[in-house]
Amino acid sequence: MLMNYRELSEHGQKKKKELLELAEQKGIPDRTARAIVDHVLLGTGGQHGDFIGAVLSNNLSNSFGRADLENRAALHKTVKYLYNYCPAKCWGSKEKMQDWPGLENLD
Repeated sequence: MLMNYRELSEHGQKKKKELLELAEQKGIPDRTARAIVDHVLLGTGGQHGDFIGAVLSNNLSNSFGRADLENRAALHKTVKYLYNYCPAKCWGSKEKMQDWPGLENLD
């Protein structure tokens, strides 16, 4: 079951703040950062926009093809952010993206 932010644990709230601050520092567009953080913390089961799905699935051609101008300009930064700050098990292929339960839902 997916949780919403009001239900995040104290640790989840801290992690959310940390990840969003890092994304801002790295120049990731806010709406993109929020979608990635949703996925990392809560798992989205692949239920997000086509651009975020392509990025999380590590599909380069679709990432560029579905990005707006702001996200296209920040795509390199976005992938570096995923690589350096997000769990490897939550992105990198369509299967990983769809199967990721979220940090808050891990047993």
